[in-house]
Amino acid sequence: PFIVEELIQSREFYSSQNRLLKLLFALYNVLAAHSELVCYFVIVLNNLVTASVISLVLPILVFLWAMLSVPRPSKRFWMTAIIYTE
Repeated sequence: PFIVEELIQSREFYSSQNRLLKLLFALYNVLAAHSELVCYFVIVLNNLVTASVISLVLPILVFLWAMLSVPRPSKRFWMTAIIYTE
C-alpha cells in the first residue's frame, strides 16, 4: 500500500483532539452534507419571524414546486427564487 505522510499526520491530529472538538467536526460535516435541509429550515424560520403575504411566496415555491420536481428543480427556478428573495 501507498504511504502518504499527510494522511498519517491528519489521522494523528484528528485522534489527538478531544471529544467535543470531534463532535463539532462531525456536526459541521453533517451540515455541509445536508445543506439543502438547512436552507429549507431558514426559509421556514424566515416565514415564521416575518409572516406576510409577500414572504409566503418563497415557501410556497420551494415546498410545492421544488420538492415535487424530479430529480431536482432547474437552475432557472433557483435563480428566480434568489432574485425574488433579494
